[in-house]
Amino acid sequence: MSKTALVTGVSKNIGRSICEKFVAGGYHVLGTYRDSLDNSDERSLFVEQFPQVELFKVDLCDQSSVTRFLETLKGRRLDVIVNNAGMFNMMPDGRVRNEFYEFDLQAFIDLFHCDLISIARMCIELRDSMNEHGSIVNISSGAAASGAFASISYNAAKAAVTNLTQSLANSYYYHRKVRVNSVSPGWILGQGGTMNTNEEDPLMRNVARVTPMGRNGYTTEVADVVYYLCSDQASFVTGADIAVDGGYSQFDVIYYEEATGASLLKEQ
Repeated sequence: MSKTALVTGVSKNIGRSICEKFVAGGYHVLGTYRDSLDNSDERSLFVEQFPQVELFKVDLCDQSSVTRFLETLKGRRLDVIVNNAGMFNMMPDGRVRNEFYEFDLQAFIDLFHCDLISIARMCIELRDSMNEHGSIVNISSGAAASGAFASISYNAAKAAVTNLTQSLANSYYYHRKVRVNSVSPGWILGQGGTMNTNEEDPLMRNVARVTPMGRNGYTTEVADVVYYLCSDQASFVTGADIAVDGGYSQFDVIYYEEATGASLLKEQ
């Protein structure tokens, strides 16, 4: 009998790779999207590629939408939940909002609804839908471990997701032997998202220069770690946060220059 995985934000990038990984593993996937599959052609292409995926349109910034979705899941049994969907606080012109100088209370609240509160609801309100020995993975971020200049709400929400994961891991195993972990991606190449994360972007090239592995990550590399955490191979892993960032979060360019005499801050 096939297992069932709920994956939020399956339409593109990391979520799409996670969806693909679980489908390849024989799972029936319940996948959410916000509006990216409203285009009939894009939806048809997705359905053609992933006929095993049951799609649900859910706005995770809107708690009434989340409530309706949770109602539709009553009576469903789940083996895996992957809370992948998330957002940045963006300006209408496509820039990341500098929340120190351009603070907008509703935009700040909306981000927390999407990136934290909806994750908490998915985990807690579906606790009795989870099968024993199931697994939950929350997608946090390397941003959780540092302060921000612009995206203050995003960094704060992701830090809360990491801590939420630890708290849930404490209770969930006593409740139903379910393991709960988080994954913190670094700079991952993607397409069609709110931020420009393609390989030709100057910012992404700079990030690659100050990453020990010398490159940005791929969405499939995040999906591989998520899938591992949901497998029996990770049977003694719970409450953990796994960085998938090529060493970026542990690397200091000033220490590198001190040790080698070479600067990574100058154009090559």
